[in-house]
Amino acid sequence: MRKSCDLLPTDYQPVTMEQIENFADLVAAAERNKLAAWMIQFGFATGDGDTMEQLVDALKSEIVDRIKFEIDTEREVCAQMADDVVAGKSWFNDLPADIRKRGNDAP
Repeated sequence: MRKSCDLLPTDYQPVTMEQIENFADLVAAAERNKLAAWMIQFGFATGDGDTMEQLVDALKSEIVDRIKFEIDTEREVCAQMADDVVAGKSWFNDLPADIRKRGNDAP
């Protein structure tokens, strides 16, 4: 029965920790580049993006900003519609201001 060490090439050199770390860095860089490419493809800013953590932080920030923008936009559209309804109806007079104010009370 042959031993596994008999299957190694005669010029086999053990892998060093430095080589393993270099390989891990290459894999991490490739994954980081995939994430950065995806972010760019969908119009997200990558920020400094030197690490996966920085890219993920930039992505989270960008998503939150986009959500806030969409909420503010929708709130303004509702307020503008209320502006149109208010004409001559006194009990509606505070509605546009109340809708706009909601955004300032949000956390």
